[in-house]
Amino acid sequence: MHRNKSLFAFFIASLLLLVFSCNKEPDFVGLDLLPGGDRLDMGFTDTLTVQAYTISEKPLRTDVLAVNLLGYMNDTTFGKVSASLYTQYRLSSSNFKFGEGAVGDSMFLTLVYAGRYGDTLSPHRIRVYELDEKPDPEKKYYSNDTCRIKSNPIGDITFVPNFKPDTTKKLPAMLRIPLSYEFMQKFITADETTLSANNFFMEVFKGLYLEADPDATTGMGSMLYFNLLHAESKLQLYYHNNSDTAAKVSFLITENVIKFNHYNHDYSSATPLLKQQLQGDTLAGEQKLFLQAMAGTRVNLRIPYINNIPEKEKMAINEAMLVFTNADPLSMFLPPPQLSLRMYSDTGEHVIPEERYNTLYFGGQYQKRGEYFFRITKYVQERMMHPEKPDYGLTLIVSGAALNSNRVVLYGPGSETSALKLKIYYSMTGL
Repeated sequence: MHRNKSLFAFFIASLLLLVFSCNKEPDFVGLDLLPGGDRLDMGFTDTLTVQAYTISEKPLRTDVLAVNLLGYMNDTTFGKVSASLYTQYRLSSSNFKFGEGAVGDSMFLTLVYAGRYGDTLSPHRIRVYELDEKPDPEKKYYSNDTCRIKSNPIGDITFVPNFKPDTTKKLPAMLRIPLSYEFMQKFITADETTLSANNFFMEVFKGLYLEADPDATTGMGSMLYFNLLHAESKLQLYYHNNSDTAAKVSFLITENVIKFNHYNHDYSSATPLLKQQLQGDTLAGEQKLFLQAMAGTRVNLRIPYINNIPEKEKMAINEAMLVFTNADPLSMFLPPPQLSLRMYSDTGEHVIPEERYNTLYFGGQYQKRGEYFFRITKYVQERMMHPEKPDYGLTLIVSGAALNSNRVVLYGPGSETSALKLKIYYSMTGL
């Protein structure tokens, strides 16, 4: 523990910090100093005990996502993870008719790319199935939910993703999956009532299920992101009849349909430190911590000895900052660009006080130097001032974990290298 010997020295040091911070990422600047008289000293400590360990994430809601995931990854650290996809589709117009002598020519499902994660050179094999039950419009769908499907696939494609748009046809980059003749014929032979309105149509055509075949993925694999609400994400049927030799009709994926992701994690091949923590060994978190999106993992934290700080009644916390360091910055699996820190209570999870006022100041963004930081000054001060209140601890999660597949390994509080630290700058008052 170190204290500056004079207010002048502290002023000069603060001035230098301010000057140098103009060309740096956010650091220990902007301290909210509390005046305490002529002998206001600033102290620093980073030796307060932090306990941290990895647990499984709870299921996440996936029926309200801006993008949807599909794919498979084999990660030597986190094990195997897959994302499958359920979606309904609708008539593009009511009272549709194929016309006299209609014959189906071909049918495709097109999905517009919205991003990717992992090894995008790995091949994928995607199978498409019909739903055998209609999704419930009154239900909220989560990452562990499923719907019953029919046994035989109606589409099957093996491909390496191509993310280049078609500039000639002015079309975005997309995946185009041919669908079976038998499936197409169900549309051609559908009765007038079925094609008259969506309430009838969606009772017959309940939706689609898409899954990635892990056996077809070599290497690490990847997650593909799709924008299902793009106008080019749809089913398109090409046909001809007695009066038109080249007709087509689209069936649309809109905001009015149910679409959701199912995520599956298999940690049997994960690194031993992660498996130990998921099996309840909290001490294994001393060395490394594991954060994974897609309802994978989160990290629980406690700062158990705040109440044991000497003379805490005379301390004003100027800044308290949790600092996490990426333990594998060269991994092909990129870290999440943003993490979130929440505090537990007896009723659930809540926002840390600092985040309510200024999210950027609060932190959580991944820094170029391979760190995440969170300012929890008010939280620490509150714990010191009110030791009688129950402490339920904190939890660290991936921001937007339902719609991205990023993961990161962080050094734990007991690591000899770049350990997780709580850095506290404080002033002694009433001296």
